[in-house]
Amino acid sequence: AKVIEKVKQYKVEGNSIIITYTANQAQEVHQLAPDLMISASVQKKAELKRLNSLGIPSDKIVAFVGVSAPDKELYKYLHDKGIATILGTMGNIDKSSIANPAKNVYYHLVNNGADILSSDNIGQAAEQLDKFRYNKKISSAYVN
Repeated sequence: AKVIEKVKQYKVEGNSIIITYTANQAQEVHQLAPDLMISASVQKKAELKRLNSLGIPSDKIVAFVGVSAPDKELYKYLHDKGIATILGTMGNIDKSSIANPAKNVYYHLVNNGADILSSDNIGQAAEQLDKFRYNKKISSAYVN
């Protein structure tokens, strides 16, 4: 509740995603602030169905898909429902990328369906995402 109060106090609702760790936390956040986006764990289709059954609409969910890359099928399922995904790369994925920079690990993660990366290896991730944007001819007023 305190986090939600601060988000509203500083009028940053449009720039905030509230991180939750359980379906019940996500439900509580949605009940307190139905206008806010919620990051909730969705590593299987059943987890999204549970969130929806708790009254959380898909258009308020950003799916945290875990710390290892899921199958493309899960990305497709979520994207078909209009849900963006977060992949945590801290840990093994970051270590793999540091050890093998030529493999362009982050580039391939985004190419396979990750929308947001949560990484501790910011420099290398940024470099590969810039390459991805260039190759895919993606531009935005929000990214330089």
